[in-house]
Amino acid sequence: MVQPMSKTIARPALLAGLGVGLALTFAAAGPAAAQTTPSQPVPATPLPWETRVQGMPQSFERGGTGGYYLWHDDNGFHLWTTDPEGIDSHYTGTLTTDGTFTNIALEHPENDDHFSSDGAGTLTFDLHTASGIDGIDFEVQGGTRLDLSLLRDGNQTSPDKIFLGEDSVHPNRNPFAVVRRANQGGGGGGGGNGNSWDRRIQGMPQSFEAGGHGGYYFWIDGQGFHLWTTDPENIDSHYTGTLTTDGSFDAVSLEKPEGDDSVSGQGGGTLSFDLHTHSGIDGINFSVDGATTVTLDLWRDGHRVSVDNIFLGEDSVHPAHNPMEVHQR
Repeated sequence: MVQPMSKTIARPALLAGLGVGLALTFAAAGPAAAQTTPSQPVPATPLPWETRVQGMPQSFERGGTGGYYLWHDDNGFHLWTTDPEGIDSHYTGTLTTDGTFTNIALEHPENDDHFSSDGAGTLTFDLHTASGIDGIDFEVQGGTRLDLSLLRDGNQTSPDKIFLGEDSVHPNRNPFAVVRRANQGGGGGGGGNGNSWDRRIQGMPQSFEAGGHGGYYFWIDGQGFHLWTTDPENIDSHYTGTLTTDGSFDAVSLEKPEGDDSVSGQGGGTLSFDLHTHSGIDGINFSVDGATTVTLDLWRDGHRVSVDNIFLGEDSVHPAHNPMEVHQR
């Protein structure tokens, strides 16, 4: 089994005499040399990719169970394929991200394997795999999510033929998404006092995928609060609601906005939204300032939505009531 090659950067040794020379130069320059160059802002460290895709699948071996194997490690993402002896499959698919694909390379390339990238957030591939190994390796610069639509012999691949991370877990459906997540118990984003909000809303719901179970998905991470919606294919729901807080709403934005989506209330204590959602994703993102409570009153198609269709935090728990409240701990 071939592991992706690690990358190393050579660092030239420093010359001892250089430090001495610089010291003499600054001493001779006098007070003017005491001026310092303003420090440059340090770029924010992106959140890590979700745990389920970390590490090469232990079940993967050349000529083993046929399908896709996706994982992330220090060298980036790897999407590899294999098939049992005597089976030749045609693997095709499309990957998209709100960041940029970089360092794209084929794994064990042959003449009938290729990929195409728009130089930004779309990557397609075409692989012919027998009992060997094919695949693509890549990195995602910036961005918060990676969406994958994976086909085999012209049909959408069954999730039980897609293996994620070291434990070879299967996604709930295909297409599916991989997202960056705040570390458990990690930093704020919800207000000036940091992230000490209810544990039940921490982290993006693992059950959330575009076109998945219809309803509201609500969580907080290092970037703030998120209230997103989706619906299964061929269902068009109208999501409306009101959020209130004893502080003020800040950094309010729409997620994947379309012409019929709206939100209002930036800077005040009441936030109202109106979203038309199909099998894609709609939603709002926001933070709160000086708050201890956020109350949510959530509606779908003119009725208060059932709590069974509201999913909170990484574990997708349901609230006891709608309207519902979340609090600083």
